[in-house]
Amino acid sequence: MAAMGESGLRVLEFGDGAGPDSRGLFQQRAQGWGSLADRMNPYISSWNFFAAEKKILGRDLIPPTKVANLVQHNADPYHYEPFWGPAGEVMEHLKVSAAGRPAPSASTAGTGAPAAVAPDVAQAVALDCPAGVDPAVAGGDLPVTGEWGQPGAGPVMSPYGRRNLTLPDATGNWHTGLDLQAGGCKGPIYAAAAGTVSTVYADSYGGWTVHLDHGAGVTTSYKHMYPAGIFVRVGNVVKAGQRIAEVGSSGFSTGCHLHFEVIVKGQKINPSPFMAARGVVLGAP
Repeated sequence: MAAMGESGLRVLEFGDGAGPDSRGLFQQRAQGWGSLADRMNPYISSWNFFAAEKKILGRDLIPPTKVANLVQHNADPYHYEPFWGPAGEVMEHLKVSAAGRPAPSASTAGTGAPAAVAPDVAQAVALDCPAGVDPAVAGGDLPVTGEWGQPGAGPVMSPYGRRNLTLPDATGNWHTGLDLQAGGCKGPIYAAAAGTVSTVYADSYGGWTVHLDHGAGVTTSYKHMYPAGIFVRVGNVVKAGQRIAEVGSSGFSTGCHLHFEVIVKGQKINPSPFMAARGVVLGAP
C-alpha cells in the first residue's frame, strides 16, 4: 500500500519537490534510510520500511494509512488509503501464484537482501545460520599469534567519540564504536578474541549485530551485516581470528563497513586503546 502510494510499485531513480533525494519503492531519503544502493534495492528498502513500522506502538489499532504515514511522514495521513484495496489484491495474487513453490531463502533472495522473515527490531533473538551457509566451512579465518586480533582490515572510517551528524536522535552524535572499512562490501569480519556468540539481532534502525562474550565482563560487538552474511548463531563458541561474518550496510549506515564496539561491564568504551593494550592497532593494513 505504501509503495503504491509513493511510487506506483516502481523503483524510481528520482525524487520530487518535497524530497529531491528520495529514491526507490518508498521514496526513501538519504537521511536515515541507508545508501543509494539500499534505497534502490526492493528487498532492503522493504526491510527498512517494516523495521521502522514495527517501532510504532499500538500499530495494530491504527488505520493502515496512518501507520504508513507515521513511517513516511507524508503531509496527508490519508494519502495511502485508496491503495489499501489494490494492495490486498496484489497480495492475494502473489499467494495464488506462489502456491506449491517453496519460499525463497536468504541465500536465494538476492545479493545482500535481508531474510524473508526476521525478528522484531531492537529485540535480541537467536538467528539460525542462513540457508546454504555452514559456519564450519565459511572459511577465511585470520591467523593470530596472541589472544586478540583484528576484527577487520583498515583504514578507520570513523573513530570513537563525538561527531557532527544530523541524526534522528541526539545520542546518535556520539559514536559508540569505531568504523573500519574491513574490505568493503562482503569483506571478512573476524572474532577479535575467543568467546561465545551471545546475541544476534537487529537494532532500532535495522542494523544487524553480533555480540561475542569473552568473559570477565568483556563483550565485542560487530554491526551492519546482512542476515545472509552472518556465519554464526547464538551459542556458537568461536576462536580469535575466526571469520564470523561479512561486511554489509544494514540499518543506519552510509555504506559498507564494520562498526566495531568494545563493551566492558555494560559500558561502551573506546576500542582503540583497549585493543592497543592487547597488541592490536585498529585500522592497520
